Amino acid sequence: MISTDATTRRHVLTAIACGLLPPRAGGTGTTQGGGRKFNASGMAMPFRGNTIIIPLDSGSAAATLMGSLHDALADSPIARQLALLPVSSLHMTVFEGVNDHERTPANWPAALPTDTPIDTVTQYAAHMLASAPFDYPQPIVMRATGLKITARGIGLRVTGFDHAQETAIRRLRDEIATRLAIHRPNHARYGFHMSLAYTIAPLPPRAASRTQAHINTLLAEAVKQQHPLPLGAPRFCTFDDMLAFKPLASLPRQT
Repeated sequence: MISTDATTRRHVLTAIACGLLPPRAGGTGTTQGGGRKFNASGMAMPFRGNTIIIPLDSGSAAATLMGSLHDALADSPIARQLALLPVSSLHMTVFEGVNDHERTPANWPAALPTDTPIDTVTQYAAHMLASAPFDYPQPIVMRATGLKITARGIGLRVTGFDHAQETAIRRLRDEIATRLAIHRPNHARYGFHMSLAYTIAPLPPRAASRTQAHINTLLAEAVKQQHPLPLGAPRFCTFDDMLAFKPLASLPRQT
């Protein structure tokens, strides 16, 4: 059971990230995970773009698992080195769209110049995604494979529940990439995950190790027993920062 103190601390850290409380005191250094999306005080930075994600439905197995991990991180000895994402924003990314910070040919629709305004790219992408239905299962079922605390951030690693599910979601990614004409070099190697936090200050090694061990214990049964994590339909969303994702439309699906 998650303690009341852990839940309270989660709400406090989320409020800080959302800018509802003054910035935390502490170091001013940034890490690989900070700088673009969050500053060293844990405040969200402007980061406009669009993406295709599956939000976690409240009460679902995925949301319950992620909530437990979120509480554990909020109550961990590295909590102040993290910008924890709001629970309401937790999701699994299916395909990264575009953002204002990565205007390179590999990260941009081939049909559009890299200086195209984000809103124009969003209109283009929405049109291309709606042009024909996609073939994907419902539900999309994933399973947890582990979590690793890094200098960049923390996310739950997931994969398709079985070979058929993994093949289906990879095929969906391929079709989205073709429709949008975005072909990143790491497309085939992309690791599915559900982000929990960004690292905004250097992690004390001993504290990070203790937190990793605790998280591993929390995840042990879900990973060993391969608990299914059913997810809903992918949604095309826009965002102004990493705190919230505005859904525009679900991906059309073949019936």
